[in-house]
Amino acid sequence: MKKTSLYQFFRAREGVVMTEFLLCLPMLILLLFLLFESARLFITSISLDLAILKSIQRAKNTPNVNYQATLATELAKQTNQLSPFFDARGLI
Repeated sequence: MKKTSLYQFFRAREGVVMTEFLLCLPMLILLLFLLFESARLFITSISLDLAILKSIQRAKNTPNVNYQATLATELAKQTNQLSPFFDARGLI
């Protein structure tokens, strides 16, 4: 009697899908967070590139301009548009 119940226990298939899903769930969550963080990194990089490009264009077309002030102004404009990705100290 005991041998058959142990045999039935190891041959049972109930819960196999749930167990496999629970083993894969942390990897799926990690992949999702990795996707969000990489998207945040790309958006931040693109906005910084745009701010640098605009400040260079403005400094090139305007005579006697302060490059640092122009770059700071453009970065402030980009910071206002993308406030969740920037902090007062810099990038989050």
